[in-house]
Amino acid sequence: MKAYVRASCQTFAKKLGPFYVKLANGKFKMENGKKVTRDPTAAERAAAASGGREIYIETRFHDLDLDDANGDWWEEVTLSPRVWSPDWGSPAQSCSPTGGSYGPGRTLAASNGSVWRTHFTSATNNGSDMLATCSLVPEAELQHDDETRMYPLQDKNFLPTIRCDSSDLVKANYTGCIFLAGIPSWGMPRKDKIKYRGRNIPNYMKEHADHVWTALNDPTRTKPALGFKDIPGLETRRKWLTRTTDDSKYNKNVAVKDRYCYGKDSVFTDEERAPRNGEEVQCDEYPFARTLEGAGYNERDFSLKFIGKKANQAGGSTQSIFWSRYRVLNGDRFYVFPETDGR
Repeated sequence: MKAYVRASCQTFAKKLGPFYVKLANGKFKMENGKKVTRDPTAAERAAAASGGREIYIETRFHDLDLDDANGDWWEEVTLSPRVWSPDWGSPAQSCSPTGGSYGPGRTLAASNGSVWRTHFTSATNNGSDMLATCSLVPEAELQHDDETRMYPLQDKNFLPTIRCDSSDLVKANYTGCIFLAGIPSWGMPRKDKIKYRGRNIPNYMKEHADHVWTALNDPTRTKPALGFKDIPGLETRRKWLTRTTDDSKYNKNVAVKDRYCYGKDSVFTDEERAPRNGEEVQCDEYPFARTLEGAGYNERDFSLKFIGKKANQAGGSTQSIFWSRYRVLNGDRFYVFPETDGR
């Protein structure tokens, strides 16, 4: 007999805001021609978070070879899956089954190729980002007469951890769950055109992606020239980046960047800083300013380059989308993967 267990996290895309200040006359408060925003209420947060902490477990048994069984004893044996969550989650027992831990029992003949589905809901936590983690243990129960035996379907030492959050860092999709077993990788296209909803459109972040590729694969061509560089970010080297939301760390990274780009230690010429074809240029940095591996936190393992303003902004926007899609929060690790072929 073989068992197949699949877990998936279902998220309903609900935005958290924006919310605007209303005056006593029912009109929105305006400043400089724009609506004034406000923080969401507890009720508004709860409404945006509802339906986002859903975890579904699918269990299927197959290849049950009943022809080799001696006698017909197996006709009275029932098989049912059980999925449960240990107490070591944070908070404890943070994942609870909505319909019980056990799936309905079925005969072995009826079980062959059958699918059971178990639904769990994650609790919320009052801490930062309302984080909650749990692990799920899949088992198979065989019952014959008064005898019951449980069989693990996965080694308990290698259970994946599921993390759910409701974070202001992901307001476009306020609540969701991810598996912490892997580190997400940001794929960065370097071709002139990219496919978007069936159409070929210009790759506005190409120059940014080219810079990251050079920093990782040919650091001798990067500025400033500070000696041998081993710039982090590639999964193949197991050197990840770590997101930070700490403004003091961000400001420290930016200060070092500005010193080499614009300050007294600038390593760039006036020509490199000049507009190109009427477009303003900006100093691009890698590793990114919102990481713990940025220019302010290592002596030389970083790269700076002036690129077009549009490419720099496209890179920042795409980074925000990546962090949102994979729910990369403060202190979470990630990799980058700029395409090898930039033509």
